[in-house]
Amino acid sequence: MAVGSEYPFRVFISYSHADIEIVRKMAALLEEMGLHPLWDRDIHPGTPFTDTIKELIARSHIFIPLITENSHHRPWVHQETGFATALNLPIVPIAIDKNLPSEMIASLHAISVDADLNDLPGRLREVNLGQLVLPEPKKPHGVIEIAEWPEVRTEFLTRYAKWVIELGVYGHVRHRGILSSFSIPDKDMDDPVWKVWGKDTAQSDYLFILQREERRLLEQHTREAGCSLLIDPTTTLTVRGAEVRKSRLTTLLEFISAVPADKLHIVMSTKARQGNIVMVGDYFVAESAAPRPGGYVQTIFNTHPPTVLQKIRRFDQEFENLYATEGVSLEEAQIRIKKIIDELK
Repeated sequence: MAVGSEYPFRVFISYSHADIEIVRKMAALLEEMGLHPLWDRDIHPGTPFTDTIKELIARSHIFIPLITENSHHRPWVHQETGFATALNLPIVPIAIDKNLPSEMIASLHAISVDADLNDLPGRLREVNLGQLVLPEPKKPHGVIEIAEWPEVRTEFLTRYAKWVIELGVYGHVRHRGILSSFSIPDKDMDDPVWKVWGKDTAQSDYLFILQREERRLLEQHTREAGCSLLIDPTTTLTVRGAEVRKSRLTTLLEFISAVPADKLHIVMSTKARQGNIVMVGDYFVAESAAPRPGGYVQTIFNTHPPTVLQKIRRFDQEFENLYATEGVSLEEAQIRIKKIIDELK
């Protein structure tokens, strides 16, 4: 999905529980506007409250503190606002009670709305939410994790991909990689394919188990929400030996043959050699440095929503431009990969 002016931004609502009925109506209005409201309703029973609240805030594009007479005297609303500020998230306070001092509303730069919220959609439409989330020219700092080793990189990737599913959604996969994660076998660990597939790496069942989970999760997202895939099956940069290369190409061929045609768009280009990128929806981006045999030197995970949206825009623009000249149908992709396999000794 391209990022446009009507993008379904995730909006976290911070409020006092005395205002629960107001929040329910506000959330419904935000949904009608095409936004995705998040609040403590989304916390599953038995999970740590504070940690989960922080997680929801960190995964939001916009933070909305609900300012009422009740919330003004509740410290956690201020604490949550401070946390959002530390993450450099756009903050759009909504002031409900008309009896709040006008100087207080002004100091908060709050949007003042009627108690029945009937004017909320109109007042919010006066705000350029896209400009708030994607400001120019200042680039916001992201929430970053760095994986130095293949095992850590795959652990992070599977954790993030699972987190998206736990939200009850699937994300469109944007993936640039020489052979991609879809060249990883979805086979049990006792299958002989692993001995050949991982011949140029340290033989580790633990890593193979993680990598299989990576493949399965990304395929699950692809089958539900589609995938834009940029690959270069002609290169030998990351693979040592024809036997290993043939195994990985065969696995990739099996994946392409099994995915519905409307769920997968492929570009075959040397641009895939510029480093590995994985994005799932607009929830996270994983970027790896130049490839080496056996994996990538370092992978940087960024979950800061405005930054992720910026990277999505760049990826989509590059993919669209390349697809015009180097895009292939699934049938053509299978023919080309099979030809490469047949030519390997």
